Amino acid sequence: MQAIVESENMDLYEVPAIKCIIEFLYSSYTHILMIRVLPFFLLQVGIFHTNIVLNERSTRLLRHIYGGVEDDTIDTLGMSHED
Repeated sequence: MQAIVESENMDLYEVPAIKCIIEFLYSSYTHILMIRVLPFFLLQVGIFHTNIVLNERSTRLLRHIYGGVEDDTIDTLGMSHED
């Protein structure tokens, strides 16, 4: 396999046996990725999204507290301004 990879002859990849081996190795590798990497990726996406939402809420709250906002309808913490 290493000799085929290092070779610049693209015709070698057209051999049915080589295609079968490549497809098998690819399916094995994607299975490993799905089991080992995907859960961490999904956790990272969830943490990233939560970080964005919380950062946006805290920024809006700080702007409202320190008076940089003209819009008086900001309700970041679920509290009304009449309290």
